[in-house]
Amino acid sequence: FFLAECAGNSNVPIIGEILPEGINNIIISFSHVLDKAMNWRLSLTSQSMKIFGFSLLGGNVDLDLLHIDENSYFYIDSGYTIMLQNWGAIFSALFLLFMTIIMYYFVKIKRYDLIISGICIALWTLNEPILNLVNYNFIIFFSAKAIRYIRCLQIQ
Repeated sequence: FFLAECAGNSNVPIIGEILPEGINNIIISFSHVLDKAMNWRLSLTSQSMKIFGFSLLGGNVDLDLLHIDENSYFYIDSGYTIMLQNWGAIFSALFLLFMTIIMYYFVKIKRYDLIISGICIALWTLNEPILNLVNYNFIIFFSAKAIRYIRCLQIQ
């Protein structure tokens, strides 16, 4: 879906009219390789955005609207896409800011094991919806300590 859309058009969506055609072709080629390496996750995300879109407050996904036959595959499995479409742009941005604050806290207390875990969770979320699930993202449990640490820095 994503590849067919890009292959038929020499422009990259959004920025296609700004960049020269040679650069667009490089970006499209890279997108093909990246999409294939990610088991067509970019294509599924592109299809989801075309069907459901996203809004500031979320609630856009209604899977009952899809009439998929048994030979088709459509599952929104990117955690970032699910968060953007279900929770909305505002809450998604706040949640990602919140996770950034927690990672900042880990850097300040020099907990490199937790930093690496946070990075792994962030990368794993590209293919699985685990970022906003407490049973997989244990980093959320450190939120109170991170907020208290940041507040103590502001007071000093």
